[in-house]
Amino acid sequence: MQYIQLFSRDQGTNEYVQLDLLPTDPIKVSDAVVSLEDPTVTPSSFSQTFRLPNSSVNARYFKAVFNVNSEDYDPTLKAESYINIDGLYFMSGSIRLANVITDTINNKIEYEIQFLGSTRTFGGAIEGKYLANLNFSSYSHTVSYINIRNSWNAGTNSPNQLFDGDILYPLCEWGYDYNPSTNTPIYSGFLLIQRFILFYYQSGVLCQIFFKHFQENQFLDTKLRCIH
Repeated sequence: MQYIQLFSRDQGTNEYVQLDLLPTDPIKVSDAVVSLEDPTVTPSSFSQTFRLPNSSVNARYFKAVFNVNSEDYDPTLKAESYINIDGLYFMSGSIRLANVITDTINNKIEYEIQFLGSTRTFGGAIEGKYLANLNFSSYSHTVSYINIRNSWNAGTNSPNQLFDGDILYPLCEWGYDYNPSTNTPIYSGFLLIQRFILFYYQSGVLCQIFFKHFQENQFLDTKLRCIH
């Protein structure tokens, strides 16, 4: 089962409050998930109406943001919101209070809200561009034995890292040029600079693609730092 969270912006601040959800009326996101089979699919809108319980968190929030007083409220107001699925960002949008439902028999109150948002495809986010379109000029450097050796300090506390550890020249075997007459490798006995191939951290590549979102996403910055 997916763990879904709803966060809405608090009144007059940039802080977001996690609102309590009803287990019996969950947010259904299956129809809004964009298929990855075709990354060029256009963004799709998402709208859903569901109820929230009158918990202490929700009661304070709706009173402050939507001027809820008993069953009276301001239906013209809306609040910026976003949804997380299993702890990861899913989509942004806004919520509007559609109704305040009072159950006098069971002595409870529920808030009926409408979430309006949109999902964006990977293809739409990168605007049809390719890796060849990325600008890595900030990583320009001279390929030398010193820089190659410093790149091996990536992920350590060493001050001698190449571009803060974003670049690595791994000690890998790429094969040799062969002498066609003897079918033996042409090998001088030591490693030439030309035999080291540059690797970028995966996080650095993603940073170029999604610069704004990358800066706000701790998962990308921590979990992908060790992948080339």
